[in-house]
Amino acid sequence: MKKRVKNILVIIGLICLSVGTVFVAKEKKEDYEIVSTIKNSHDNYESVTISVVVNKRKYDVETMLYDISSSYWELHENTDEIHIRLFNGKKAHEKGIVFVEERFFKEY
Repeated sequence: MKKRVKNILVIIGLICLSVGTVFVAKEKKEDYEIVSTIKNSHDNYESVTISVVVNKRKYDVETMLYDISSSYWELHENTDEIHIRLFNGKKAHEKGIVFVEERFFKEY
């Protein structure tokens, strides 16, 4: 009888561990991830090229581009030009398949 209870508790523990693993795996990712930045400077002009992996399946491209450029300019106010390259997922980034490219210029 004691062995049976012990076996049942072990099985219940394994089930709880499995369920917990599934919830951790489905943890919400950020909408996008900056995977690389290349900065160029000449005299007083600074430009940057940002490669971004988007983690959402459905999104508004213009809004995403605006959010990325705004966030970057908040941290790097001296940047005059931002060139953003969006990739739809890590596999697209690994294959070099750019979904959209856009340039933003600082307004003075």
